[in-house]
Amino acid sequence: MPISTANFAELEGVIRTIYDLDMKSKPDYVRKMFNVEPSSRGVEKHFGIGNMGLMQKWTGTVNYDTFGKRWEQTYRHEKYSNGLTIEREILDDKEYSEIKRRTKLLSHSVWVTKQTHGASVLNNAFDGAYLGADGKPLCSATHPLSPTDATAQVNTGTTELDIDAVLDTRRTMMKFTDDRGNLLGVNPRLIIVPTDLMDEAKEICKTDRKPDQADWNKNPLYGEMDYMVIPFLTKPKAWWLVDPDLMKVWLTWYKRREPKIEYVNDFDTEQGKYKCVGRWSYKWDEWMWCYGHNPV
Repeated sequence: MPISTANFAELEGVIRTIYDLDMKSKPDYVRKMFNVEPSSRGVEKHFGIGNMGLMQKWTGTVNYDTFGKRWEQTYRHEKYSNGLTIEREILDDKEYSEIKRRTKLLSHSVWVTKQTHGASVLNNAFDGAYLGADGKPLCSATHPLSPTDATAQVNTGTTELDIDAVLDTRRTMMKFTDDRGNLLGVNPRLIIVPTDLMDEAKEICKTDRKPDQADWNKNPLYGEMDYMVIPFLTKPKAWWLVDPDLMKVWLTWYKRREPKIEYVNDFDTEQGKYKCVGRWSYKWDEWMWCYGHNPV
């Protein structure tokens, strides 16, 4: 590690390399869940529109459809920061392992922050204090069909995770309709669970026979269902069945400023300061990609 004594500028490249390598080694649940998009503005707006109707029989001319209005969603990027300092004595004494340790702690802080924010969409899914554009929490028993039709659709329950609950929930989700009452074609095939339920989820998805059944009948979900464990989920019994394709359509994460190592030398304190500052926003536009259960 060829660093001149107290040459904090040379150290910047080393710290950036350690930071980048450590960040790449960590699983990114945000990218597994969200449609991650860049942004060049302070605010992004999604103007919700309803679905198109079915194709019409030919009558000598093309049928041109109209769109109903849905809810507008606003993504306002927030700013987050953290940083570390390296004292001149650390460099003078060539304590490079301490530099590496502090850098990894900084990268871990950035990673945990982003993963915690991403998981909060599910952690707050049943909480009436966290409402979506339609005025309901993500998982609700009263999602209106449209701004002009209060007919309710349900995507919340309190059943504990087992194979029968997954089968029932899958059937319910496949009956979700759009604002015109037409079937959406939801294809629920991913179970999202906290660490407390990872063994149960694995057994449901990866066992060819029904688990915990005396007759061990064939498991109808085997080969058709997968699971994802997100360690940042905080409700030990809650679980979600999702359509992973629609999840990536209706969950959006805007990265306005990606956190990266930046450096300045503090002359008076003889410290090198290395910061990470980021700006991002994350929300959901529609709820039909998931059905959540929150057992009491």
